[in-house]
Amino acid sequence: MDKLKSNLLKLCIILIPFMSVITYFNIIEFNTSLADFILLFYIFVTFIDLKNFSLKRDFPQFWIFLILILWMIISNILSLHNPNINSNGPLGILNEGIKIGISSIYFYIGYHTLKEDNTFKSILKIWVNTCIIVCVIGLIAVITYYQGSPLEFHTLVSGSRSTDVFVGTLTDPNLTALYLTISFYITLMWIKTELKIYERYVGILMLILIPLCLLLTVSRGGIIGFGSSIIVYSILHLRNINKKLLVVIPLVGILFFAWTDIDSTYLNGSLLARFTEKMEQVSEQTGEFTTRKNLAISALKMGKDHFITGVGRGNYPLNSARYLNELGIDDLSPYKTGESMKIPHNTLAGIFAELGIVGLLLYLGVFILLVIKVWKNRHLKEHEAFMYILIPLSIGVLVESLPLNIENFRGLWFLAGLFLVVEEKKAYEIIKNTVEAKESKKIIVTTLVLFLLMGVIYVDAARKTYVFNSIELSSNDIFEVAIPMDKFKEISRIYYDIQTDSSDIEYKSVSIQIVAIQQDDTEKVIQEYSYWKARGEGQVSIDPSNNTSQILFRAKPTGLEGTKVILNDIGYLKGDKKKSLVKDYFLCPNWLYEIFDKNDWLVDREVARTFNEELWGKQLNINIGDSIILKKVDYEETEDSKIKLNFVFKCVKPMNIDYILWLHGKPNNINLLSENRIQYGSANFDHLLTPGTSTWEVGKEYIHEYILPINQGMWDLNFGFWKEEGEHVYRLYVDNNEKRSGLYIGQVSFDRK
Repeated sequence: MDKLKSNLLKLCIILIPFMSVITYFNIIEFNTSLADFILLFYIFVTFIDLKNFSLKRDFPQFWIFLILILWMIISNILSLHNPNINSNGPLGILNEGIKIGISSIYFYIGYHTLKEDNTFKSILKIWVNTCIIVCVIGLIAVITYYQGSPLEFHTLVSGSRSTDVFVGTLTDPNLTALYLTISFYITLMWIKTELKIYERYVGILMLILIPLCLLLTVSRGGIIGFGSSIIVYSILHLRNINKKLLVVIPLVGILFFAWTDIDSTYLNGSLLARFTEKMEQVSEQTGEFTTRKNLAISALKMGKDHFITGVGRGNYPLNSARYLNELGIDDLSPYKTGESMKIPHNTLAGIFAELGIVGLLLYLGVFILLVIKVWKNRHLKEHEAFMYILIPLSIGVLVESLPLNIENFRGLWFLAGLFLVVEEKKAYEIIKNTVEAKESKKIIVTTLVLFLLMGVIYVDAARKTYVFNSIELSSNDIFEVAIPMDKFKEISRIYYDIQTDSSDIEYKSVSIQIVAIQQDDTEKVIQEYSYWKARGEGQVSIDPSNNTSQILFRAKPTGLEGTKVILNDIGYLKGDKKKSLVKDYFLCPNWLYEIFDKNDWLVDREVARTFNEELWGKQLNINIGDSIILKKVDYEETEDSKIKLNFVFKCVKPMNIDYILWLHGKPNNINLLSENRIQYGSANFDHLLTPGTSTWEVGKEYIHEYILPINQGMWDLNFGFWKEEGEHVYRLYVDNNEKRSGLYIGQVSFDRK
């Protein structure tokens, strides 16, 4: 029995990061780990062997979790009877009770691990080997996503089954970043134990791979938290500076340049663009950063108003609107996910808002016990190396908890239990300093080799990696840039990525002109577009005459006060590449840029790529609500050069509503949109189905055909079902997931026909 329980614990550790969002009984949506199912079996085995189980001996901290559950029940019951608080009701109490129960059991197995004939070293090894698998799967998933064939094996928190950033086997990039931060320091602990030479090299490689994968998550909170922990780790080890730190410099360079090289080579520069956008949001206090900051502030205000008991666990989203309104926020759309308000995105503030100060202290109970044990053992010589890794790890987790909700991450509770028992048993004595003076020569040689490798990666990354120097224009500015005439040997296209907003709906915000300068220096406007609101990429085809000496791109705001015009990119198309005129190869000094440019070694990004998997022509079985199954979708060209879409639906449940099929098309050129749709960046092809869905018979298949009212450009298509009746909106969600109101079909192109 003991051997079985020991193996079950090891299997739990392995399966913790293998997660998926599952909806149970079509009621409760749960972020589930595969380890949860092993945990149920472990509980069953423990119950059978109950005579050998003692709470006082095996789980002395159970009282903290028991009081926490009781306090949660009290808090939620009080909320149910408070007319000023919106509550989830009994189902919410059950849901939150299950979450706390799961956290307590993971703490128990972490605390109990060393009591099942396992060693601290063996647990560290299992965690590191699991992290290797997670990293490999995650890298494959990212690459296949950008190759147009995403690896779909689980459902993410966002509701999709694949994403353009690194999530590994977890369900959210922020959660993955936390897991990787923890894994970095677990690996650091492991390589400081007695290892075989190959194991030590595996550990060192993981210390390089983990930060690379963490960067690929593009998680602001994760990257800032990890960076903070590294700073603390460096400060704690200042007195132990030695030649081994020389290796760190090229390793950091390799890490950064490898990340940019992978992004530019395989991901079309999308991660760097997202990362710089997120960092700009932080520095400018805008966008999602401001949204999350306001959510956290509203949670603190909510906790202050309900200081002792909070508003009830899980009730923050139901009560946050009033507090956001008090902050002067009237438009709540950025604070919603689908129809529901967002969670507070701050672990401590969220718990404080929902359970009050008492609940917050109870949640932190076992972590407070761990801090006390670390403090008591601080003078032990064999404790120092372990403590100097545990402290930066804790700082990283703390920092990541500020912009994220991490209280339900199973790995965190498991490690809290594990580290607590390590402190109690003083099992960290296996940790040792592996630095030896005789390795100096090897270190110098290794450092030189790493600098050489860094140089090779740098050269490749520098010629591919660039950012755009966006141009922001006020009402009285004019911007012009010359288009190289030698590029126009035949009809060519100019593109521009624009964002505009007029302060008055009666007036345009900007005029975009393509101007031909004649041989006699006179000007001729050959193309012109004006916008009120616009967001996206515009394209203009031009065919300059023989009398043209120069082509100018000119952006001219209309002069109205309050007008906002931002040009994110401007350039021309050459084959399947974009030649930007405002890009900055920021890794290249001028002399290197000139060499690359002269030899045509600079790499440009592709014009268009479809990263989401297309559904055309495939045999499908996708649930839309609980009434319709999408069996197939395809398209064909008609005789008049239009495109006809063909849907095959199967009715599995009667409907009493005639749903509208909403169909939105996002073009590669916003100038193909009608004037009233340019501000949205997509065309609206919504239409009723014939026969109406209220007449559909169960078990019968229905073929629906629709001819797109367009005949040029490249379009990404999404569709779904909805119906608005009065103030109520009815929707059929994909897989009954409220975060998936529609489905990406694929891309159609008139340019490729």
